[in-house]
Amino acid sequence: MLEQSPADLTVLGRWPDVASQVGQAAVVVCGHVLYNVPDLGPFITALNGAARRRVVIEITQSHPRTRTVERALWKHFWGLERPTGPTFTEAVAVMRECAIDPRVELWQTDERWGFADLEALVAWMRRTVCLDASRDAEVRAIVLEHAAQQDGRWRLSGEPRSLATIWWDVQ
Repeated sequence: MLEQSPADLTVLGRWPDVASQVGQAAVVVCGHVLYNVPDLGPFITALNGAARRRVVIEITQSHPRTRTVERALWKHFWGLERPTGPTFTEAVAVMRECAIDPRVELWQTDERWGFADLEALVAWMRRTVCLDASRDAEVRAIVLEHAAQQDGRWRLSGEPRSLATIWWDVQ
């Protein structure tokens, strides 16, 4: 049992390397990080070990960098065809390989974050394709083919975000 309240607990490091320093909680929540995990099996196993009752994970249904605009930018600047995955189904398959039988709820939301101005969106997109500011004009031209200003914010599309909530009870 932790002697500190969760608000007082800060552990620096990568999961699952720091799992033994964190202890257990009734519910472990993991939001929007699975696609950046190099070895998903140990990560999932450590989440499961840190929970006494349930693990809840939220991710997008497909990798957030598979949007049309990112694919267009990578093709234009680097001549690369980007993959269309991974998707939540690959994550679920890894969970099953770890002897976990997760439940999955697929859902959509119109709630989106956005950028206060076009230049902030251009700078963010430029960084996602590993370019410096000297290429902003080219990035802006491609971004404008896919972005629109809505409700005072610059967004990449008006389509709903497709998400997956994945959970299981710890046995």
